Amino acid sequence: MQKTKLFKIYYENNHKIIYLLGIKIKVKNHILIVEQQLNYLSQKIDKCETNINEIKKIYKTKSVEITEISQMLTASKEKIQDINNTIQKINKRAENIDNTIQVINKRTDGELKPLQSIPKLVRECIYSKVLSDCTKNTEWLKQSNFTLTGGAANYSFIFILFKILDTLRINNILEFGLGQSSKVTTQYTKYKNPDSTLSIVEHNQEWIDYFKKELILSEKTQIYQKNLINFDLNGVESEKYEPLDNIIENKKFDLIIIDGPIGQDKTYPRTNILDIIPEHLAESFVIILDDAERTGEKNTANLILKKLDDNNINYCKSYKVGAKTQLLITSKDYEFINWY
Repeated sequence: MQKTKLFKIYYENNHKIIYLLGIKIKVKNHILIVEQQLNYLSQKIDKCETNINEIKKIYKTKSVEITEISQMLTASKEKIQDINNTIQKINKRAENIDNTIQVINKRTDGELKPLQSIPKLVRECIYSKVLSDCTKNTEWLKQSNFTLTGGAANYSFIFILFKILDTLRINNILEFGLGQSSKVTTQYTKYKNPDSTLSIVEHNQEWIDYFKKELILSEKTQIYQKNLINFDLNGVESEKYEPLDNIIENKKFDLIIIDGPIGQDKTYPRTNILDIIPEHLAESFVIILDDAERTGEKNTANLILKKLDDNNINYCKSYKVGAKTQLLITSKDYEFINWY
């Protein structure tokens, strides 16, 4: 009787292959230990097959004993099959993880940090905890009654905004869109740096009337109602706030927050920033673009970066990712802000 090879390992197209009970399995190097276990079990089965053939010759009438040994052999083969199934599951999960990371890198030009492979809700919980720890003993942030859900600012946004204001001496802030982030900027202007100015631009007067009651306003905080206008950008009908001449005047802003107007499903949303660069951008600056995971905001981000490049303005950039994504652009001297 010719002995059948139950198990072998070889390489095919630079992949390690396990041949097991007629099944070809592609495996990765990190399960070498499992391969060794399979090899050991296969050797045992080979030995059992040899022994059972000998038993058949010698003890032809001992059917009970032969049946028991056959059952042992079958159980061993089933054990190897179980391990084989485990290997396939491991490989499948590893491939899923690899695919997820590749998709994330592709969507963000490969610039996201390893943290980005963690699911969004987990990252958002991490930012929530870190924000709570950072702000609990901060004197100037007297109220932290944020509502960071739905379309409002999320925890990664508020965390990076708080760190910027708590770390840097920001003198002139321009904020597009009135909302949860305004609770941070208004308190900064009121308590941390009373000499700073804050200009908030919002198109919805009803929202201004309602929401400003939740804010702590200083004399140097101004909320401006600006209607939305349509215009052509690269052949696409786009929308932005009407001219900001009476707001920007002769100021140079060292912090610009872009969270308005509504950008959902727009090709080029939130482009008023392009009218700020370079004349009204301070030498040391921070720009925060919210919802940077969306296609429209990515298009706007590219226009911002091109405007900086065209004006020979050096900058650093990074992404902060929680439930939503923020693009952070800073002058070179503020590069360390991107490390938060």
